[in-house]
Amino acid sequence: MAAISRHIPFTTIFSASITQGSPLFGDSYAVGIAFKVLMSLIAWIMVALFVALVAYPTPFSA
Repeated sequence: MAAISRHIPFTTIFSASITQGSPLFGDSYAVGIAFKVLMSLIAWIMVALFVALVAYPTPFSA
C-alpha cells in the first residue's frame, strides 16, 4: 500500500487545501486535524476498494 500512496497525491491535496480557517468550523485546530484524518481515511478506503476490484474481479465478469 505504501507504493500506491506515493503515486496518489490526492491525500496531500486534501490535507493541504481543506480547513485553512474554514468559516463553517471556525479556526479550531482539533476539528481541522480530525477532518484531515477523516479525509485521509476515506481516501485510503477508496484506494483499498479500487485495488480489491482490480486485483480480484467479480465472478460475474467472466
